[in-house]
Amino acid sequence: MTNGRNLTVGQSEQAQTTVQRLVALATRGLVPMFNQQKQLFCYSLKKTEQGMVQEGLSPRYTMMTLMGLQRLEEAGGDSPIDIKAVLHALLANLDWVTDIGDLGVLLWTCALIAPDRLKEVEGRIDIETALRRYPSAKQRVTMELAWFLTGLSNWVITCPDKLPRLKNLAFDTFALLKKNRGERGFFGHLARSGSMKGIARGRIGSFADQVYPVYAMTRFSQAYQEESALQMALDGRCWHFQNFGNIFRRQILLIAQDYHQARFPRE
Repeated sequence: MTNGRNLTVGQSEQAQTTVQRLVALATRGLVPMFNQQKQLFCYSLKKTEQGMVQEGLSPRYTMMTLMGLQRLEEAGGDSPIDIKAVLHALLANLDWVTDIGDLGVLLWTCALIAPDRLKEVEGRIDIETALRRYPSAKQRVTMELAWFLTGLSNWVITCPDKLPRLKNLAFDTFALLKKNRGERGFFGHLARSGSMKGIARGRIGSFADQVYPVYAMTRFSQAYQEESALQMALDGRCWHFQNFGNIFRRQILLIAQDYHQARFPRE
């Protein structure tokens, strides 16, 4: 596999041009998926005789998109959507937060885009009882727990003074997430006991069930200095590293490099 260090100047410029074209394409594609009235992004666009029609509305997709657009602006691009205005609309009514994944992505989004709004969220949602209160936490759903751990970790990275209060909750979430990890390092979809769904599908994890825990554990390790979490994410002997191939392995190494640079910045 070719890496950035082996590219010639011409190849590097060509790769950069390709990336810029893809970013522009993705940015343009998001505009028709945004419902201006509801201030939310839809799940998808469906082709009909009358044209493209939005299907469904998703606070989760909206938050994920806002984080992507935030990175676009940080890279010098222009967001076609008012990021802060959409986040403000999401925070106006939190009735859509019905599970631990919703809460996790909300904390994650606020930590990256508007850390000053985290105190508001904390005052309106009982975060400390989330693991006992939300269905997906009780069922130990991998992706949902990973999102929650990511949210808690990014919160502490952004606001280090929250570490003492959030530490126990973060470590409890990490412990639950580890239970879904098989002997070969592959994450199942949810707890294998306690429900028919768990018995039937608990051990069968999706690609998302691998990616989000790895990212969550990397951020958790950075926030709480928990080296075992980073090692778990980087373990090259894991079944899913070997089977998902070099692309997945490279993404994990890039995350690790980002973590290392954050801990040991150059003078």
